[in-house]
Amino acid sequence: MNYLSTRGAMAPARFSDVLLGGLSPDGGLVVPERYPQVDGATLARWRELSYAELAFEVLSLYATDIEPAVLAELTASAYSAHVFGSEQVTPLSALGTDGLYLLHLSNGPTLAFKDVAMQLLGRLFEHVLGKTGRELNILGATSGDTGSAAEYAMRGRHGIRVFMLSPHARMSAFQAAQMYSLADPNIFNIAVDGVFDDCQDMVKAVSADLAFKERYAIGTVNSINWARVVAQVVYYFRGYFAATTSNTQTVSFCVPSGNFGNVLAGHIARQMGLPISRLVVATNENNVLDEFFQSGRYRVRGSAETFQTSSPSMDISKASNFERFIYDLVGRDGDRVAALWREIDARGEFDLSASAEFAEIGRYGFASGRSTHATRLETIRAVYANHGAVVDTHTADGLKLAYRKAEGAGPTFVFLPGYMSDMAGGKATAVFDWAVANGRACLLLDYAGCGESEGDFAQQTLTGWRDDVLAMIDALVDGPVVLIGSSMGGWLMLLVGEVLGDRLAGLIGIAPAPDFTRWGFTDKQRENILTKGVHFEHNPYGPEPTPTYKGLYESGEASLMLDRAIAIQCPVRLLHGQADADVPWKISLKLADALQSTDVHVTLVKDGDHRLSRDADIALLLATVAEVAGQYPAA
Repeated sequence: MNYLSTRGAMAPARFSDVLLGGLSPDGGLVVPERYPQVDGATLARWRELSYAELAFEVLSLYATDIEPAVLAELTASAYSAHVFGSEQVTPLSALGTDGLYLLHLSNGPTLAFKDVAMQLLGRLFEHVLGKTGRELNILGATSGDTGSAAEYAMRGRHGIRVFMLSPHARMSAFQAAQMYSLADPNIFNIAVDGVFDDCQDMVKAVSADLAFKERYAIGTVNSINWARVVAQVVYYFRGYFAATTSNTQTVSFCVPSGNFGNVLAGHIARQMGLPISRLVVATNENNVLDEFFQSGRYRVRGSAETFQTSSPSMDISKASNFERFIYDLVGRDGDRVAALWREIDARGEFDLSASAEFAEIGRYGFASGRSTHATRLETIRAVYANHGAVVDTHTADGLKLAYRKAEGAGPTFVFLPGYMSDMAGGKATAVFDWAVANGRACLLLDYAGCGESEGDFAQQTLTGWRDDVLAMIDALVDGPVVLIGSSMGGWLMLLVGEVLGDRLAGLIGIAPAPDFTRWGFTDKQRENILTKGVHFEHNPYGPEPTPTYKGLYESGEASLMLDRAIAIQCPVRLLHGQADADVPWKISLKLADALQSTDVHVTLVKDGDHRLSRDADIALLLATVAEVAGQYPAA
């Protein structure tokens, strides 16, 4: 296995060559040239292994230049009952009977999840340095647990000194005591007047000064260190095996996130072939990652905008490992990544919201959300009251989002209309009245571009409507969501559904396609629909589809909609009341066929007039809503 840089200008290197360093010479992060693929037979074999044996198998795929016998010895030494209290290392426990589990990563010497990687990293460092007779000065930055975990892993190790930067008075008293009480002669603690990102910037600046770095043999143990990331991949496999009985099952992981290193390991496991459905990125008030996954905009914050919260290890507003995921998202294009990070250096952000890459983000399985101090306290109380377990604030950030899917509360039905008639005594108001009568939560959302009222519409972007709808859902709904989309609202439904992730409980599409039969479109306007926006020109209603609509279908451009739908794995209902001669009906058929790998139910109804009557149309919709709602208790 060779390693490259996310910015494309580093010569291929081996595992031992990149082990001791941080940034690559071009300022990027090292990544493997490919992700090894794990098939069903391998998963079945790995399921029976101990944690130490599983770690050896996973690391063997990446550390190909370390002798197998040596690697086996190092993993056996790191992942033992003596170090972690049990042979399980990262045991799994259930919270209730609703399929929600805690993966315990805090059984190491410092009670932080960083121990899982650090205990192996210290042994790897000592081995590689011992072979060459070299010494290493580790420069690190910590917001809490990295520092203590690194120092406990490196204390007393031959040829290694640790210089750890930490934000003064911004860690918990327990974390500060763990670090500052160490008296080992190779451990040096340095308090910085600032926030974690200031400490991290110093480490990156030193790593970027190649002459200084080489002269003083500077290495790093921060989450940008590749060996730390790959060591964390192991417990995603272990957690999956503990939570399932068959390799045909899928699981989702909800991960409290700051620097993106932990959840990045989950992404790598998923890319390798582990059956992970969703990776839920849980942030606190420092929600730079949540903002990206919701909007496509990555905007780093300065010290003044970084909040000091009750989950301090996540008080990070510049996620160092995020560059590795962006590298995958943009097709492993190093030049593209380098350009994006130049934008960050120049103006503090980049925006992929309108890009083709962000349009495909759903296939990576990410979802996200944020918590506050109040919701952390509420979650800690609820877990203790319901399960007798005490969790810390960081775990509470993750559980807050995990409960959205696991608590079993009924979903909120969110109606995205296609026309104003849906709202004015039509389908949407019928659904709302049904919800009120049956104890269900319902939102009727109007958005710019919906309607058939008189007047001109300005050009609007579908992604703009998506962001408006997501903002309303985030503000008003705390729990699962069933989206109902009519006509153009059906396409918007798919865009919104991609971002909702694990919060999405179902889709109900009513003729789910942009209704070109009601407006005329030029070729240029059709191009806008598929790229940057839509421009409406009112056209008298006609019984036949416009040539433009037929062209959209026959050219295969409607596959954009199908690709989005396939990426959303949840129950789907498609309703259509038009004749088979109508092109929207054909698109619904094609959509239904493409979705057969998920839980899809299709109802295609026509009468002699090729249209359902208004009452029959609404009755069909309400029956479908009731069917979906019947899977959940009343809210």
